[in-house]
Amino acid sequence: MPRPTTIKAAFATSESGIITANTTNYLAMSLINGGTVGTATLTIGTFGSVATPYTWTAGQGYQATFDTSSNQDLTANQWLAVRISETASQATGNLTVCVHHVEGIGRVT
Repeated sequence: MPRPTTIKAAFATSESGIITANTTNYLAMSLINGGTVGTATLTIGTFGSVATPYTWTAGQGYQATFDTSSNQDLTANQWLAVRISETASQATGNLTVCVHHVEGIGRVT
C-alpha cells in the first residue's frame, strides 16, 4: 500500500470447493504484512487453518479472522500479501480475495 492504511475486513472465495476439509485435506489462506520489501511474514488474518480448516464451497464467500487489531495497520509502502497452504486432493481453481480498507492508521470509517 503506498499510504498508511487499516485493513477493516477481508473476504475470500474459491472457484471450486474442497468437499471435505480435515487436517490432511485442506486449503488455508493468510493475509500477510510483507513489510516494505515484501518478504516479512507478519500474519494479519486467516481464512481457516491447518488445525481448523474450512470446508470451502465453490463461489461462497468466507470472512477472514483477524489476530489483533494492531496487526491490521500497514504503514506507508508495506506490502499486503496472501499466503496459501494447500494439501487438498481437489483442485481449488481460481481464488479471489477482497480486502476492505481505509486510508490512515487506526481509522474507524
